[in-house]
Amino acid sequence: PEVFKQNIQIIQNLVSRIQVLTRGAIAGIEQAYHQDVNPVQTATLIETLKRSLLELVEALRTSGVGALPLEPPPVPDTRTEEQLLAEASRTVQALYERQRRIQEGAGVVANLLGAAELQQQQAGSSQGSQGAGARR
Repeated sequence: PEVFKQNIQIIQNLVSRIQVLTRGAIAGIEQAYHQDVNPVQTATLIETLKRSLLELVEALRTSGVGALPLEPPPVPDTRTEEQLLAEASRTVQALYERQRRIQEGAGVVANLLGAAELQQQQAGSSQGSQGAGARR
C-alpha cells in the first residue's frame, strides 16, 4: 500500500508537469506570430511535453496506477423528476412535429407525382382516341 501511494504521488507530479508544459506549448502556438515569442522555445516545450507523456505512459504501465481511472467520477444529475419529465416531453414533441412535417412534405410530393401521372395517362388516352378517329 505504501509503495502504491508513492506511485500515485509520482503520477500526480508527472500529470501536473504535463499540464504546465501543455499550457506553455499552447500559449506558444497561439502567439506564434508575436515578436516576443521564440519558436525554438515553443518547439523545445513540445519536445519536452512529448518526452514527459512517454514517461507518464511508462510510469502508468509499470506502477499499476494505470489500471485506475484517471477521470473523476461523473457528476450526478441534480435535476428533479419533474424537470426531466418536462425536458423529455419537449424533446418528444419536437421530434413528433419534425416527423409530422416530413410526412406532410412526403404527402405533397406523392400528390404531385400522382397528378403528373394522371395527366400523362389522360394525355396518352386522348392521343390514342384522336389517332383512332383519324384512321377512320
